[in-house]
Amino acid sequence: MAASRQPGVEPVFGGAGIDAGETDGIEAEFRAPAPYVILQFRRKFSIAMHAEHLTLALPDEAATLALGAALAANLRPGLVLWLEGDLGAGKTTLVRGLLRAAGETGPVKSPTYTLVEVHVVSGLHFYHFDFYRFNQAEEYLDAGLDEYFSGNGICLVEWPDKAAPYLPAAAMRIELLVGSGADAAGRTARLTAVSEKGRTCLAGVRSSSLPPPA
Repeated sequence: MAASRQPGVEPVFGGAGIDAGETDGIEAEFRAPAPYVILQFRRKFSIAMHAEHLTLALPDEAATLALGAALAANLRPGLVLWLEGDLGAGKTTLVRGLLRAAGETGPVKSPTYTLVEVHVVSGLHFYHFDFYRFNQAEEYLDAGLDEYFSGNGICLVEWPDKAAPYLPAAAMRIELLVGSGADAAGRTARLTAVSEKGRTCLAGVRSSSLPPPA
């Protein structure tokens, strides 16, 4: 989808029939100092949880897409997500799962050359950024991208480190790590909430029962 600028106020995410699933019975907040709790989501997802952190083992692409769907069910206007990880770690796959669950039926591709792809679905504006090609952080300022972060759209940012320190702060950081050895096909996702909006989103994600791949 070609990039276009869509300023304005969007309503609260209405969803596209996304079911957050059954709660896992674990309270959203732990009293400090709380130990990490290991859960199994239908034998496919191994999770380590703490108050503002969640680590999730993603054994395959379907699991990454399912995590994106779980995120979509807990988004609110104005949320900024930083997506971190090496090339091939699954950042765009995660965004694809999120947008598909939100109701996007068109193509979802990495905006490596366009810098931003705009998706208008379920009454919300999603702004998908990729700053991989930046040689200097000042290129973010030169591109005039600040206005995308000043409204109620949801900003999904790949390679945020390339635009630091000018990029607005994240509500949640999601780091994707590629496996090694026998687990080379798998990924690990580390979710860290760094604002109240991020904590609310994270609480919803970790109370979700993620479905196994079909």
